[in-house]
Amino acid sequence: ITRVTINLTLGIVIFATFVLSMFNLMQYYIKWKEWNKQGKFEKLKPFAVADSITRELTFNRIVIYSCLLVAALLLVIFAVPGVRQVALGLVISLIVSLYNAEFILPTVWATFTSICKKKNKHLNQQRNMSE
Repeated sequence: ITRVTINLTLGIVIFATFVLSMFNLMQYYIKWKEWNKQGKFEKLKPFAVADSITRELTFNRIVIYSCLLVAALLLVIFAVPGVRQVALGLVISLIVSLYNAEFILPTVWATFTSICKKKNKHLNQQRNMSE
């Protein structure tokens, strides 16, 4: 029974981390798409864009994660031991997801964006040379 509980708790934590990471990614993508339509960052480098988007989204994320963290901590404090284990895992999941959203996601996004821009520029140069 203990092994099943540990596996279930671990599964819930991994699933929650995945869902929160997808939430962060979608939030970031929507903001990027909105700014791209407005032409806000045509002359900015990808890392400056990532930094600006992260600064704009930070307050919203802090509010959302704070509410979720308070709820999970209340479960850790007042719930029965079985729920307490899951809630403690969710606290860890929230902390990991917030760290991911604030520090890892913008860097990865900027890196991929700069790689895609370089590839597109290179492809356009090849097309122009072939014509």
